[in-house]
Amino acid sequence: MASEEMKGTEEVPETSVSAPGPESSRIKEILSRVSASNADKYYKLLQDSGFDSLESLTLGFADFRSVFPEILPGHASAILAQVRARVREPRQLFEAGVSPAPNATSVRDNSIEKRSLAGSIPTFPSNAEDDEAKVQSWFVGVTAWARVWSQSMADACIDIEKYPDKPLTGTGIVISEEEDAYGGNCFMVAHQSDAAVMALFGQSIKDSPTLTEILSVLANMYRSKNADYVDKIRRGFINVTPCTQEWRLQQSLIAWGSMRDELKSRGNEQGEQECLGSLKRLLSGLPRILTMIENTEFTLQIKVPLNRMLQLATTKAKEWVRMKPKNPNPTPKPKTPKPNSNTNPGSNPGSNPGSNPGANPSPKTPSVMTGTTALLDCDRWTCSKLKCPHTTGAGPGLANDGESVCRFKHDPAKENSDPKDRATLMAAIPCKWGSECWSHKGDGCPYKHD
Repeated sequence: MASEEMKGTEEVPETSVSAPGPESSRIKEILSRVSASNADKYYKLLQDSGFDSLESLTLGFADFRSVFPEILPGHASAILAQVRARVREPRQLFEAGVSPAPNATSVRDNSIEKRSLAGSIPTFPSNAEDDEAKVQSWFVGVTAWARVWSQSMADACIDIEKYPDKPLTGTGIVISEEEDAYGGNCFMVAHQSDAAVMALFGQSIKDSPTLTEILSVLANMYRSKNADYVDKIRRGFINVTPCTQEWRLQQSLIAWGSMRDELKSRGNEQGEQECLGSLKRLLSGLPRILTMIENTEFTLQIKVPLNRMLQLATTKAKEWVRMKPKNPNPTPKPKTPKPNSNTNPGSNPGSNPGSNPGANPSPKTPSVMTGTTALLDCDRWTCSKLKCPHTTGAGPGLANDGESVCRFKHDPAKENSDPKDRATLMAAIPCKWGSECWSHKGDGCPYKHD
């Protein structure tokens, strides 16, 4: 009786372990596809060693063979390939009892599809011998083009552009001969009709073109990074052009940081004082930034260090950045006031406060613009406290439009004569600018001020 109970207790875990689950079904399916005759044998080996899930089988080929030397090498490679493909599938389908879709992952190299997606190589700007910016942009485009189908080739493009006088040996970048030849032939096909570009290369490159060799030739010609280049970057960093528009500060800081990093990578890193002076020069065209720096120095009673100033500029640049100014604020065109019946119409367009509701309207006089020959004296011409913006007064046969020629008469005998009747009338009219009138100080405004 006791032996039967002991036997029963021993059979419980065996039944529990042998119960097939979703993971076991997936492993058996893989083994059956690899080798139907050895599926049961391979499954027992995996279960006995604790490899009862797909995740446990995601190991290298050498490690797998060291654990399971009984599994044939070809079968081991196929099993691992199937496991890697299945691990990417959503596990929810298997847990829900739904059969997964057939594995559509291609076992062949998909570089052909990637190269087709990348398209043709960017065209070299053959007419930009002296335009370094265009050549640099071309290198950026070639790097992006190569990255679509080969990350190693993209890394090589970056390294060649940065260090054109150094070989790729020792950089850790490994490029296959097929990839290098593909890139070189793409370049030759895209530029075969451009004689100026083709003349840059020797016959050996034309016969067996490789992209790394082509890029090295172009970089040495147009992107040379010699001592003169480093000196040019250093002088540009020290004498950086001040930023005068807030919405361009982000772009200016990025360019400033690029020059600083370039000098550092070339072994010519600038000290903190040089960087601080360069950054101050960059921000000298932005009054709001300068005010913030001055307030910080006044509050803390210390000079703002480089990292604090750079942090402040970066924070404000992110707030102000935009491709175009939000409010261009163009200079508004001055509005010409309508003629006033109480005063000489339009004689004082800049300072005339307008009509006085309490004054009795004077009889209407004919206007010059209606075609009459009656011309009125210009208040700005006769008043010594005002100045007419027009040097030529109205007269017969002239435009008299108030733009090229004044609409009112400029009598040389009445210039700055201050007629009493006009001075009395203007002194009774309140100035529309009030206390903000710039000419009121020193009794320079002819209109009334309380």
